[in-house]
Amino acid sequence: MDEISNLLAKSLVIMFLAFVLVMIAMTIRVIANDARRRGKNPVLVVLLCLLTFPLGVIVWLMFRPAPLPRSRQPLRLEDPRVQ
Repeated sequence: MDEISNLLAKSLVIMFLAFVLVMIAMTIRVIANDARRRGKNPVLVVLLCLLTFPLGVIVWLMFRPAPLPRSRQPLRLEDPRVQ
């Protein structure tokens, strides 16, 4: 019985750590894409957020700059120049 409970406890700890790692990886990806869209260096922003996690993520979300305007025009299929 003790062996089963130890195995169950170990597997729950491993699953929890895997969940935490996946959540941190997803947070890194979202922050990097957001920093790139706002014209900031994504490496520096991700390092700041990781070194001061979770406070760094909250600070980035509160004080991030406005996104850069998009310069590309939407693709119109009626435009003969596209064909």
